[in-house]
Amino acid sequence: MRPHSGIRGDTQKWGEMKNYLGAAALTAAVALVGCTPSNPGTTTTVPTGPTADRFVVNGAADVGDCATLATACGTVNYAVSQAADGETISVGAGTYDEMVSVDKSLTFEGPNAGIGAGTAAGTRGAEATVKGFRSPGNPHPVAAYEFDVTIDGFSIDPQGDSSLLTPDTLNLIALYGGSDVEIVNNRLNGGAWNPLCSYSCTTMADSAILVRSGSYLVSNNRVENFRRPLDISQASPATPVVSAKYTKNVVQNFSFRGFWAAEWDNSAFGANTISIDDNYIEGGSTADLTANPAFSPTAMLVTAGGVDFTNNTVKNVDTGIYEEVCGVPNPNDLVNRYTGNTFDELRAGLTIATAGDCTGRTADRVFTGNSFVGGVWDRTGNPTRAAAWFVNGVIPADASGAPGTVDAACTFWGSADGPGVNPNPWVTPGVSTTPFRAALGDACP
Repeated sequence: MRPHSGIRGDTQKWGEMKNYLGAAALTAAVALVGCTPSNPGTTTTVPTGPTADRFVVNGAADVGDCATLATACGTVNYAVSQAADGETISVGAGTYDEMVSVDKSLTFEGPNAGIGAGTAAGTRGAEATVKGFRSPGNPHPVAAYEFDVTIDGFSIDPQGDSSLLTPDTLNLIALYGGSDVEIVNNRLNGGAWNPLCSYSCTTMADSAILVRSGSYLVSNNRVENFRRPLDISQASPATPVVSAKYTKNVVQNFSFRGFWAAEWDNSAFGANTISIDDNYIEGGSTADLTANPAFSPTAMLVTAGGVDFTNNTVKNVDTGIYEEVCGVPNPNDLVNRYTGNTFDELRAGLTIATAGDCTGRTADRVFTGNSFVGGVWDRTGNPTRAAAWFVNGVIPADASGAPGTVDAACTFWGSADGPGVNPNPWVTPGVSTTPFRAALGDACP
């Protein structure tokens, strides 16, 4: 992101700030003028307008170069057409009936830039609402648009657009991704919540965010009312995802899955490439889960390797984590790690599903230091026990031919007796549960 310059000594720009923010925000702005926070997960208010290169004001005309507030244009796409690579476009509050086309490296700053919308939420003001930000390509961006892009402080909503409320996987934010992409402090709403929204449903958008390559951060966003909000995949090994971090996001109300880490056509992630840390992930309400057998979202679907899923809170889902092993994806058999998470109200904890021939391939996984609290619900809406279980039978064999294992040590299973004992254990063979924690908050024995 381009750093903001100080403006206290610039009378012209201070006057522009007053007009841009309005009198109600001016007092707060006086104390907070300065640089963009280095951590986009902060809740600091940063007045952005007077330090940008191009300006958009709701209702203005699309003429000129949008280079000052006095000559601001009226649509974001027109400002993009006037901007040069590396510039910042500042967008004022209002609703913009447009899907923003991102065809160069740019920073987009809404009126709530720097103000968190996720687990570290701040007090937000009036929003700038657009339908989304997409680089060209159908259905997903192509490598010609591999740019550094920042999207900070917006409200993103399909606004009833029927072309966006379809079963098609068309992410409202879809970027190819360069060496520095940040999607931070935004609110994304896919439409009217329907816990049974399926492929024929037209009340909610399908997907929220996709970045196909490079290094990127998705932080402190609120993402709600989508079928499958967050896709983590790469387009080609020639343009790999180098590093992807999702942190401090609230992901709520999804009918299929919250996150999906996927590899395609032997386009494998590297080890520890994907970090999903410190997010709040809630499929729907407790009533959605307990009263409706057909409501069956998964918080984290994994058909890849190199994923670290840590310190997240997962609530009101059918399955906490569903991982496929021994399929075409994850050809390097990289280990995924699920550590330090809290699972609350669900039907199953971790599902290991065999997707292909496991001969000579390892299926070991790490699932340590997690906690199960609240109820575990069967499909008739009855609580079974404050614990969770692994399903899908015996875990596939490892490279030596021995049964595969899951290391589930130091987990709290919701009861002092741990995962239970035969004939009704709460885990399947191949899951190593010792030592286990007898109470929530206990240190590992």
